[in-house]
Amino acid sequence: MSKNEYFKKIDLLELLPVGIWIKKDRRNKKVNKYCKTIVVLEDMNNKHKDIVENFINSAKEFYNGIKIDFLDQKDIISLKDFESDYKGKNIFLILCDKETESELTDKLSFNEDFYVNNVKNNIFLFNTLLSSEKVTNNIKKSIWNNFIYIANYE
Repeated sequence: MSKNEYFKKIDLLELLPVGIWIKKDRRNKKVNKYCKTIVVLEDMNNKHKDIVENFINSAKEFYNGIKIDFLDQKDIISLKDFESDYKGKNIFLILCDKETESELTDKLSFNEDFYVNNVKNNIFLFNTLLSSEKVTNNIKKSIWNNFIYIANYE
């Protein structure tokens, strides 16, 4: 079919008073293998409560199955041994300060764009930008881009 014929068919479809529905093929749909979690350091949440709350609400709208945890530094560091109820793999976006990141990354290995634990069942992506005093739009965009990365990770 030529390009011109293709556009003529589209024009004809626009004239018809019916809606066109395309059914997705669900047989090839991939099963989500990762439990996706956003972990926020409690200090960061207290420091920028409104920004974190808006981010969490937007994240829940964008990705319905996302888990949200507010943890202190000690609990975040213990995530390297985290076992989920899914008995599978976990991917974390951790919003923390540089001190917490350095303590946790010392026990992890770096792989491409993120860190993994020794068993390679947990993936960690860190964002320390909320530790700054003033949160700019660029910081918000960076955090959102990190979230999009974990939400789309297969």
